[in-house]
Amino acid sequence: PGQDTQIYGFCDAITSTLLVAKGKVAPLKTVSLPRLELCGALLLAKLVATIQRQLSLQACNIFLWSDSEIVLAWLEKPPCTWKTYVSNRTSQIREYVPSGTWRHVASGDNPADLGTRGCKPQDLAANSLWWHGPKWLSCHSDSWPNSKARSASPPERRKIEAYHALEDEPDYLDRFSSYSRAIRVTAYMFRFLDNVRNKSKGQPSLTLPHLTHSECQAAKKRIIDLSQKRYFPSEKDALRAKTAINKKSSLLVLNPFLDKDGLLRVNGRLAHSTLSYNERHPIIIPTKSRFCQLYLKFMHELLLHAETRLMLQMVRQEFFIPKLKPLIKKCIFQCKACTLYKQKTRTQIMAALPPERCTFTLPFSTTGVDFAGPFQIKASVLRSNTYFKGYVAVFVCFATKAVHLELCSDLTTEAFRAAFARF
Repeated sequence: PGQDTQIYGFCDAITSTLLVAKGKVAPLKTVSLPRLELCGALLLAKLVATIQRQLSLQACNIFLWSDSEIVLAWLEKPPCTWKTYVSNRTSQIREYVPSGTWRHVASGDNPADLGTRGCKPQDLAANSLWWHGPKWLSCHSDSWPNSKARSASPPERRKIEAYHALEDEPDYLDRFSSYSRAIRVTAYMFRFLDNVRNKSKGQPSLTLPHLTHSECQAAKKRIIDLSQKRYFPSEKDALRAKTAINKKSSLLVLNPFLDKDGLLRVNGRLAHSTLSYNERHPIIIPTKSRFCQLYLKFMHELLLHAETRLMLQMVRQEFFIPKLKPLIKKCIFQCKACTLYKQKTRTQIMAALPPERCTFTLPFSTTGVDFAGPFQIKASVLRSNTYFKGYVAVFVCFATKAVHLELCSDLTTEAFRAAFARF
C-alpha cells in the first residue's frame, strides 16, 4: 500500500438496536442521541486505528463520515469547549485518528444505518450500499456532497463565566489603630505640606517641637471630611450644587447642611438655643466608618472606661452618629479591660448545717455564746458620776434561735461566770 490508499469509515447510532460488525449496545441509563452518535464516532476511530496498525497504513488519507451534524460540530472545536463527557471522547477521537477528515453524510447514503436500523441477512447480502458504499464514493472527491454549516448542542457547551471582583478603595484610617495617632500623623503631614509651600514662596517654615491645637483640629476636620465623602458622596454633591437630596437617602430626616469647612451637620430644632455650635448642629459621622470606631474607643478610654449613658452624653456634644447606642455597647464589649474587670467571681459553697441546728430539741439544749459591745454605762443616776464600759453576753439557742442577754461589767472570767450563772 502506498500514498494512493484511502480509508473510508461510516458511523451511526440507535438507542435500542444491536450494531452489526462493530458496535455496542446502548446503556440502560438514558443517554441523549447525540452522545450515542459520539460514542459511535469513537468506536469508528478505534476501528480505523486498529486497521492502520495491522495493515501498516500510517501514511494514507483517512476520510470518516457521520450523519450527525452535532457530532461533527463537536469534533471541529477544541475539546476544552465542551463539558466533561463530550470533551473526553472528542479528545480520544483526535488521538486515534489525528489526520482523519470528518465529513457529513446523509442518512440515506450512510451504510451504518443498515446495521443500526435492522436488516435481514438476505437483504444485507444483496445491498450494494453495505458492500460498496454510496455511489459518489467511487467518484472524485470534488463530486462528494458538500458539508453544511453545523451547530453544536447548546446543553453540551461548557459555560465560561468570568468574575470580576471590584475592590473598594481602602479607607485612609485603616492603617491606624488609635484615634490620637491618626490625628497626629495627619497633622504632621499637613505641617510638612505647609512648610513645602512656604519654602517655595520664600516664607519661614513652622518648626515647633509639638503640634498646635489648630493643627490637630484641621487634621480632625480633614479626616471627618474624608469619611463623609466615602459614605455620603451623593449627599455632599447635592448640597454643594444646592439641589435636593435623594428621597431614599438616610440623611433626609436630618435636614443636613454644609458648614464653612464643607462638613455635613444636622440642622435640627435647636438652632436658636444658647447651646454651643457643635451641640446645636452636630457633625454627622457615618455609622460604618473607621473614624467612628476609633473615636468611640478613644472616648471610652478617655472617660476611664465609662458606661453607655455617659458615653452617649459626651459623644452627642459634638457628633451625631446614627445607631450610636449599639455601637457604644459593641465598643464596651470589645474592650479587654472592661471584660477583665466585669468577670463574676465564684461564690463559696456553704457547708451543711450541723445536726444541732436541724434537730427538734428543748430550748437552749445546745447554746451558742458571744459578747457584744462595748457600751457606755452610767454608774448611778447622779449627774457627777462617770461612765464606764460594759458588755452584753449573748446566748443563742441552736434549735429555736431564741436569744438571752446578760449584762457584764468587763470581759474577765469572773464576770462571764456570773453571767453564765444568771443564765
